[in-house]
Amino acid sequence: PGYHAAVLLLAKRSQIIANRVNIRPPLMSPVITGLSIVTVDFDSVTSKIYWADTKEKKIWSAYQNGTGKQAVFSSGLMVTESIAVDWVGRNLYWTDSVMENIEVSTLDGRYRKVLMSRNITNPLHSSYMDVMLNPRIEQASMDGTMRKVIVSTKIYWPNGLALDYTTQRVYFADAYLRYIDYCDYNGNNRYQVMVLQHPYGMTIFEDTIYWSEHYTSKVMSTNKFHGGNITTHMNNVYQPMGIVMAHPIKQPTGTTNACSSNNGGCPHLCLPKPDNKKTCACTTGFHPSPDGSSCQEYESFAVVSTPSYVIHDKVDAHIKSGYVYWTENSTYSTYKGIFKARTDGGHYTRVLPSGVGVRGIQGLAVDWIANNLYFTNAHKTETYLEVMAINTTFRMILIKSSEDQPRDVAVSPKLRYLFWTDAGQTPKIERALLDGTNRTVLASESLASPRGLTVDYSNNFLYWTDDVLDMISRMAIDGTERQIIRYGSRYPSPMGLAILGNYILWVDKRLGKLFQASKDPVIRDNLDELMDVTIFDAHVQPTSANLVGFNPCHEDNGRCQQLCFAIPDKQGPKCACAHGTLLGNGVSCGYEPDEFLVFSTALSLFTFIISFFSFVTLFNFKSSKCCLDLDNPEGLAFDWINKRLYFTDNFKRNVQSIGVDGGNRSIIAPANWPKGIVVDPCYGYLYWTDWGSPAKIERATLGGSFRTLFSYKLKIRRETDYAIERSTLTGENREVIMQGLSYPFGITVYKQDIFWTDWTERGVFRASKNDGSGFTVLAQNLEYLPKDIHVHDLDECVSTPAVCSQICENSFGSYHCKCAPGYIREPDGRTCRQNSGINPYLLYTNRYYIRNLTTDGLQLSIVLQGLTNVVALEFDHYEKRLYWLDVGAGKIERMRFDGSDRETLVSNDIGGAEGLALDWVGRKLYWVDRYYSSVHVMELDGRYQKKLLSGHFTDRNHTYVITRPRAVAVNPKYGWLYWTDWGDAAYIGRAGMDGTNISAIITTKLEWPNALTIDYTNNKIFFADSHLNFLDFADMDGQNRHRAIAGSLPHVFAVSLFEDWVYWTDWNTHTVEKAHKYTGEERTVMGNNTHRPYDIHVYHPYRQPRSKYMTANPCSSHDLTCSHLCLIAPGGQRATCECPDHFIGVAVGFKIQCVADCSSTQFRCGDNEKCVPIWWKCDGQSDCGDGSDEPQTCPPRYCSAGLFQCQDGNCTYPGFLCDGHQNCPDGSDEDATCKPGEFTCANGRCVPSMYVCDAQDDCGDGSDEPYEVCSECYFAQSIPPPPLPSASNYCLSGSVSTHPPSLFLTLLSPCRLYFRSYY
Repeated sequence: PGYHAAVLLLAKRSQIIANRVNIRPPLMSPVITGLSIVTVDFDSVTSKIYWADTKEKKIWSAYQNGTGKQAVFSSGLMVTESIAVDWVGRNLYWTDSVMENIEVSTLDGRYRKVLMSRNITNPLHSSYMDVMLNPRIEQASMDGTMRKVIVSTKIYWPNGLALDYTTQRVYFADAYLRYIDYCDYNGNNRYQVMVLQHPYGMTIFEDTIYWSEHYTSKVMSTNKFHGGNITTHMNNVYQPMGIVMAHPIKQPTGTTNACSSNNGGCPHLCLPKPDNKKTCACTTGFHPSPDGSSCQEYESFAVVSTPSYVIHDKVDAHIKSGYVYWTENSTYSTYKGIFKARTDGGHYTRVLPSGVGVRGIQGLAVDWIANNLYFTNAHKTETYLEVMAINTTFRMILIKSSEDQPRDVAVSPKLRYLFWTDAGQTPKIERALLDGTNRTVLASESLASPRGLTVDYSNNFLYWTDDVLDMISRMAIDGTERQIIRYGSRYPSPMGLAILGNYILWVDKRLGKLFQASKDPVIRDNLDELMDVTIFDAHVQPTSANLVGFNPCHEDNGRCQQLCFAIPDKQGPKCACAHGTLLGNGVSCGYEPDEFLVFSTALSLFTFIISFFSFVTLFNFKSSKCCLDLDNPEGLAFDWINKRLYFTDNFKRNVQSIGVDGGNRSIIAPANWPKGIVVDPCYGYLYWTDWGSPAKIERATLGGSFRTLFSYKLKIRRETDYAIERSTLTGENREVIMQGLSYPFGITVYKQDIFWTDWTERGVFRASKNDGSGFTVLAQNLEYLPKDIHVHDLDECVSTPAVCSQICENSFGSYHCKCAPGYIREPDGRTCRQNSGINPYLLYTNRYYIRNLTTDGLQLSIVLQGLTNVVALEFDHYEKRLYWLDVGAGKIERMRFDGSDRETLVSNDIGGAEGLALDWVGRKLYWVDRYYSSVHVMELDGRYQKKLLSGHFTDRNHTYVITRPRAVAVNPKYGWLYWTDWGDAAYIGRAGMDGTNISAIITTKLEWPNALTIDYTNNKIFFADSHLNFLDFADMDGQNRHRAIAGSLPHVFAVSLFEDWVYWTDWNTHTVEKAHKYTGEERTVMGNNTHRPYDIHVYHPYRQPRSKYMTANPCSSHDLTCSHLCLIAPGGQRATCECPDHFIGVAVGFKIQCVADCSSTQFRCGDNEKCVPIWWKCDGQSDCGDGSDEPQTCPPRYCSAGLFQCQDGNCTYPGFLCDGHQNCPDGSDEDATCKPGEFTCANGRCVPSMYVCDAQDDCGDGSDEPYEVCSECYFAQSIPPPPLPSASNYCLSGSVSTHPPSLFLTLLSPCRLYFRSYY
């Protein structure tokens, strides 16, 4: 019976065959099935077999009859080449040729440890053999120590390995040299048994060697001593691999070692050694306690990555879950992506199995609070920065760029920021919010190859390495306080970086060492090509709410169904969707009820409601009626703008077009074998596939002209080689999105997903359009072959906004129109009319005038005239004021509607100002300036001017520059500021009214965006382009753009609207016009002007909604007190305190106080509002206005000799005394007493007495030439008298008096003595 119990177990990829070789005839039967089984062993104690499946990447166990199958390890394995059972110590050993190590675990898989990993390149068997550059057979004790090479000569490709316990010999086979040899356990007494073809697996039983022949597909045996008695046991075995003979005498009972009893007293692993010794080992991540009685988990340890070990590139950890995440950038797609495993190597999982770019994953960072995984994914021509919710398939692209190259990533859940390095042409370090918005460049200078980015959570600094500059640096998270930490040739190639307490740890790729920064000690060396390092320590990733800034994603994923992001200064989370869109509750993701797929089979048309994953038959083609007489149509496309159908005709071999009513049928282009077709009416192009020779994709205009070979080098793929590809609209940057498909037929794109039908699977599928991730089966095993497919979205509010005058609410299969507060709905159910009882009117300017025009165009009046060049105006309904910008006068002015209280607000530096916008809630005035390329804001009275926006900004991987801003508008309810810019790259920008969250919302189809206004009833922006001659409108974020008037507006300058009407001014026609705001219908000329009309506004209270129709002013909150400017922030619920130009903010308690930004040579006045030269302090004159520059502590002031001292202490020259001009600030130089021999003029001026009555007005007021007194002198000298003086007051001896002429004459006698020649 024992003889017949021998069972030869053979692994043959898909099965394990049990062959009872000693029964005649031999009894063979499959006991196990799998995918790629390459090795097998047995345990006689439990009658179990163990095997490895390299495709499943698992090690399994089962009873020898195939029952009781269970996974021993389902992770942490790559290609397990061989396994061996220690039936005494109850351990399992195996080799992994990809991991390049030998591991050991208990038979139940509970404890596991890497036994050997150094200098192992391709281990095959557990005894063990290496078959790469240094083929050899090694021996080691079973705890991994005492390694030595026993065979290293005459060996090339050692494959099979077996031990003969009875003779204490090692048998081995070489597949290249084609022999079976043996030697003793020390490698001596080598002897060749026989020569054969291509052995793979080998086992020994009694006096016989059994082996598997890979090339001949056989299992054979021979005598183990002399190679005779060759016998074939199995023929035609597909890929025979590992082989073992299962019999009790192969594992004799009664064998003992130091681990055979009570696990040798070891807490985890007991590993036997020679001479009845043992080694107690702890599973990975644990270490023995001091007394060796237990295994304790490491509190902290470093995890490094190196191509020579398990982890090949970037590495990070999720400490709470106990997982390490790493990237693999192998050339083989099977081993490419993001992986994770526990610190003991268990639970190995491929996290990112698809959608990895050809250049691999470049960076990796774990948000351990929101449980999000951030990574950079480098495709052929683009690099993505993506996020994926851990343990889900929810994956979303945050940033996509073909210019920038994001690489290393770091995340701070506490600060709520995402950081990354950029390896593009301009190396830099950037920052963004955790959802990828609000990109900011932190550093772009003195960088060559920034890497190893990490955040120090204790001091909020950002650290990085530079392997070109041999440098380790740091900076604050806002880019300031940049410092060099380590520099020089001692660190030739610093790569990955990690922070632990007061220490910096980094790896150096070239030196192969792990450094610690405080004392520069080498922690670990002789590691090849070190790439990255991370710290596994709970202190590095705190989870207490107070330590992570009360992150809203901490608990229950912030209630978000898919992705949760924490945003700075925002209490609640921001939810996002990888698939579908965010629904109205703000947390759930899905498709709206009216978003559904439509796909066809040969007999029926089906609709598939995406959100419910269910479909219904729309109608059966058997009952449908023929609409058009076509020959053999293959593809069909609908031009929804021009209302035409385009289709390919395989029989006629052409592409045709026809109206939806069946008329105007025309041939667009001839073709060879046209198939699929798609139309892009927005850009005016048509694309179709052609199965002719060669197969290709072509493009033409909608009329068939400008035909272009769009893509070539196409081929009809073999079965199982089908793929879905994409390229740019010009055919460039072609890349594969999905491959290995069965038979994809129809395809469509909707939002972030692609949907397609498959003939072989008879199903409908979905995946991400960017990388093929998130593969989902929507329908399968359909009765008929699914063919064409499209997404149908019946949201009329988006597709045709003109269905409602103001507010449109979509519903299933329909919509509902509503009106904004203050408006009533007309009987048609769609139109809204204001019911305030106040008639609107127009205010517009045509340079020299501001005019008032009724909305019917019948009454025109002048509001203000005598102006120079008014280009912009605004009004404030609350204070009944009118504001205007006169660039000719260089002023911004205002006055009340009745013409009173006219005042100048700004009178300098506005030569390039163009647009005005008034914030009627926050009480601010905004304007743009094309000369300074900036956006400004100030109080309505002109105080606190601030340059709010200027320079460049980055939005969605593109950099925009504020170059020539033209128009500006604000929406205080939501806190948004909009402006147009018609620089070289024209765009429409949006920012918070406090200058934050800046972005470019419309960037295409713009040349000269001149006019801009907002419809506050539905929060849409309207804008016109004076070069492309259109009027468009869009949502607040620039989405859902539609055209109201196309190509018929000669040169629009400004636009305004009210109710359903839009009003504009035109430079070319000098007219004011109006039309329907959505359709452009009922266009009417309101009036003609001699001069070009500029800005225009509709005046009505509802154009500045307040009270119950408007949210409260956030600047009125008791929680916010601003010393100067209070600006509404995005969202309209918060506000931000800002300082004016030339002011700085100083923290005073919890409040920021703005004070004048004075230099070292200036004095700050007591009210902190003004700076004066420091030498004006204590000069006797109150320059500040509040007296703070002239305190009582000022010392007495004395003038130098020869100067006159004013009564206020100032000094002036004596020659300025009584000269009619006030030289002393207090005027005391004009109150001085004239000297003897001087005449005091009526204006206080002193002149020589001899100048009196000399016929010259020396006083300047004629008081030295009184006619009544001087006429005698004039007559005596025949001098023409001067004009009569205007006053009769005469200043004598420093006082003003009204002396009579008689007294005056006594002073002048004799007259000639005081006479100067007239000539």
